[in-house]
Amino acid sequence: MGDKGIPDDKLINILWSLIVLEPSSEKVTNPLIPKTLEALSKFHRESGLTQDELIKLYQIQLHVQDLVAHKALSKDFQKIIP
Repeated sequence: MGDKGIPDDKLINILWSLIVLEPSSEKVTNPLIPKTLEALSKFHRESGLTQDELIKLYQIQLHVQDLVAHKALSKDFQKIIP
């Protein structure tokens, strides 16, 4: 993500942590979640994902689907998860 952003090797873990701390799956209370989701759309790493990261990515995807279903996020966010 560049020198000023979140490093790709930490991006999934940070986004997952932000989502776990959300009080509801019906609305977004932390403005960092959409920004971090946007950063995820540019995610690239030479090495493959760990099993832990794959599980967290799946949980992130489920949370995003819930937010989209409750119209808390745009449908465009469903397309950015690698």
